[in-house]
Amino acid sequence: KCFRYGLIPSVVMMSQELGRVNRLHLAIPGAHGYYVYANVSSFIALWIRAKRQPLELVRRRHEKQLMSNTIRLVLPTECYHTSIEREFENPSTFVDRGACGNLCSFCTDGSKEFTKEFSKTKLKAALMSNIFDRGSVPAKKFVGFITDKPNQNKLRKQIWGDKVTVTAGNIHALVLQLFVSGIIELFLQHDDMVGKDNIEAKHVMIRLAKRTVDDSNTSFEDFKLNDDGAWSLFNCRD
Repeated sequence: KCFRYGLIPSVVMMSQELGRVNRLHLAIPGAHGYYVYANVSSFIALWIRAKRQPLELVRRRHEKQLMSNTIRLVLPTECYHTSIEREFENPSTFVDRGACGNLCSFCTDGSKEFTKEFSKTKLKAALMSNIFDRGSVPAKKFVGFITDKPNQNKLRKQIWGDKVTVTAGNIHALVLQLFVSGIIELFLQHDDMVGKDNIEAKHVMIRLAKRTVDDSNTSFEDFKLNDDGAWSLFNCRD
């Protein structure tokens, strides 16, 4: 078995680590595995590493790779094996071999339990009224705001329900899903810090992301969390 603590910067690096599992091809399917223990702090650290790149082209490539692979892991839309095959094979000759059946978290429906089911309405209320009511918050404190230990986990219970056992992993998974779906976004306290080596976690902030909405007469800005489509892959109710 292979265990990875923290997120992976790109699918290329992930495939290299996957190659360590059952390298001799002697184990029966499912006997060995590749386990990723994702967390918010590793996502922020990789985002900072990308922002430190002095060349914009390299910086954008690193950011794109990070977001693409994190989406693949925390908000999957198909079998993990198929997703990786699709990434590396020639698009013009790619043949879908079918899902693995029961050898990845997507195919076993385990990915739905990354966050457990939560109330979308109450999460949106918590984000707008309790967490981002004054604009942005420090990135390193965001998970703590949702856990809400100072108030006896009031927000956490509001989002998931009083009787649901919520782990730290569930909270980290939810925050990562909010990042990759574009509902919340990271930014630096000062724009002129981009491309410099002195960026630290204390310089990173989180805010609600916005989108432009067009109607028949005009266009206007609204928060991305008000877009129902942004929640389509979440395990949420109402």
